[in-house]
Formats: sequence, structure tokens, C-alpha cells
Amino acid sequence: MSTTKNISYDFEVTSFVGIEAPEGTDPETLTEQAAEEFVRRFRSNEAEIQCFQTYDHDTGFNTVMLGPNRGAKVLIHGATSTGASCGYNE
Repeated sequence: MSTTKNISYDFEVTSFVGIEAPEGTDPETLTEQAAEEFVRRFRSNEAEIQCFQTYDHDTGFNTVMLGPNRGAKVLIHGATSTGASCGYNE
């Protein structure tokens, strides 16, 4: 019986929120409002989320998605005994 290999798919949020506040406001005091706005956008499907890389726990290799649609090319990183190796894969 064959088993399916699992890898890690890493996602990022590519949206931002703007919080109106008086000039000179310490941004640290706005983080709760910003978090609430992000939650609102997630719940209403207004946030943009993209897979930006995969990671293979067995081999230690990352496949980083490049380009505007994150699928045009990938850059492969992996640890070797002499350091990191990189290459393009189209």
C-alpha cells in the first residue's frame, strides 16, 4: 500500500488595511483595530491569500513561487552538506 507524502504549503496574506487616526498616533495603539479589520475582510472574502512556497520536510527543500501569479517560475532551495543550493525550474 502506498502512502501519500505530505509537504507544507506556506501561505501569505497580501492584503493590507488602513486605519484612520489622528496624526502622531502611536501605530502600536492601532494594532487591535487593524486585526479586527483583517478578520472582517477574511470573513467577507476580501483578503487576498496566496501560496508562496512549499517545503518538503524529508528533503529540506523549499520551492518558492515567483511572479505575479506565483506560478510562473519556482526557485528551489535546499540544504546540502556544503551549504545552500539554488536553481531555477520552469
